[in-house]
Amino acid sequence: MKNIERNLTKFLLGLGNAEQAKKWLLANQSIKGVCFIGRSNVGKSSIINSLFGNNVAKVSNTPGKTREINIFNFSISDSETQDLTRRYFFDLPGYGYAKISKERIKDWNQLMETFFEFAPPGLLMINLRDSRHSAQDSDLRFLDFLESFNRTYLFVFNKIDKLKTQKDRAKLTKQIKELKKNNNQLKCFKTSAETKAGINELENYIIDISL
Repeated sequence: MKNIERNLTKFLLGLGNAEQAKKWLLANQSIKGVCFIGRSNVGKSSIINSLFGNNVAKVSNTPGKTREINIFNFSISDSETQDLTRRYFFDLPGYGYAKISKERIKDWNQLMETFFEFAPPGLLMINLRDSRHSAQDSDLRFLDFLESFNRTYLFVFNKIDKLKTQKDRAKLTKQIKELKKNNNQLKCFKTSAETKAGINELENYIIDISL
């Protein structure tokens, strides 16, 4: 049995600009792990905390507050061998937040372009979305951006506890079907940081691809 040890997650550093990011990423090309990115109000921090430990990522009432790429170590334990495997996860600044300056948007673009160009090949990109809503323009733009770098990615649709009607659930099913139309192997997870629905499945997948 393998699990993420939630009490062993450690913050390493924040990458605040493109030059710093490029230098660190080029020096760490052999690392493995996952990256989390999504619009600024999809519950990214809550999902990270559910997976890696309470208060690992700061849950803020102010969307768009994360400005750096925050890098963490996490540990995967094996109950049979008693081994601990150290891996990395990256909490990336959210996109699509309207109430920020053009200067901030420019900085975000430079940082993200550098990150996706030089990110180690052993990193899986996890794009979080709000399960209650159809893809926003910013989601579509980011997906085009992500695909231009030929990165491996999956989708996590969060807040499924907020889907109150069958119509809401059917709308999400249709959205996932559309995403898989051109890639039948694309992974899509449905989660709730609030109720923990789908968290175990996502955790197991992260463990599998990280080892």
